[in-house]
Formats: sequence, C-alpha cells, structure tokens
Amino acid sequence: MSTKDYSSKQETAIAKFLGWSVVSGSGSRACCPGDITSFDWLGECKTHLSPNTKITFYETVWHKICEEAASKFKYPVLFVDDGSQSIDHTWCVYPINAVSSADLIVRPYTRKFQRNISFYHSSLLQESQQTKLCEPVDSVGVVFATTFGGHRVGITTLRTFGAVFGGE
Repeated sequence: MSTKDYSSKQETAIAKFLGWSVVSGSGSRACCPGDITSFDWLGECKTHLSPNTKITFYETVWHKICEEAASKFKYPVLFVDDGSQSIDHTWCVYPINAVSSADLIVRPYTRKFQRNISFYHSSLLQESQQTKLCEPVDSVGVVFATTFGGHRVGITTLRTFGAVFGGE
C-alpha cells in the first residue's frame, strides 16, 4: 500500500469511530483543510507505514492544524497512531480548554520535551490506566495536560476522546 492508502485507511477508521466526516481530498485543497471534521472539530491524522512502539506529535503539524481549524472556527485535534492503524493505539492532542467534562481526570504531564511530544504507547497507556484505578470517581478516562507549541493541550487516547467528543 502507498502512504496515501495508509492515511486514507486511518482517516476513515477514526472518522467512523467518532461519527465524523472525512474531508474530501483530505486537506489537499486550500479551501478544504484537515483530514476529518465534525461540527466543532477539525482533525489532522498521522500514521506510519509500519508499526512501531512510539507515538510522536510534531509541533509543525500541530501548528498547521491549529491555523486551519482557526480558519474554520473549530477546535483543532491531532490524531497519531503507532503505525498499526488501530483505534486502541491512537492518541490525540487538543486544546485543554475544550475539556469541560467532569467525567475526565486531568493530570499534569510532567515529562520534558524540546519541540515534539514523543512517548511509548504502552508506557503512557499504563500510566493512564493506573491513574484511573486510583481515582474515586467513575471517570471516562485520563487526559494529560501540558504545554505544546505555545498552547495548553490535553493528550489522551482516541477512545477517551471519542467518549467525550465523538458522535457530534
């Protein structure tokens, strides 16, 4: 499969999972930015050609989707998987101010990074699961809060993001 095929497969899977729409042309035209969209959100999807264990959010891609979302008066969200094309191995970065749900546990993300956010899927997933088990509330999931590209953002799994923002 080509890079375009992998990207298309990922965009379709995430959009279907969230109940959103795939942007026709997937951001290839200036008037149609982003890869997937809902009423309030514009998403950019990134994957790899082969599976690996690391998730990396690139600051340049984050800035791009932020500018595109602002032009459409929507919240930006960046979806990244580990190349597996799996919903369970997909993470999201989005503005933390979009989170107003009392069903989420917001925890500071204290790991230091230079420009890009990079972590091992299994490590942050384990930390997320342990945090949820330690909380007395019946929460949807955990959001790690940090600063990225000059913005306060939340990092969470696609499943947690979908539980709060999917099906719009």
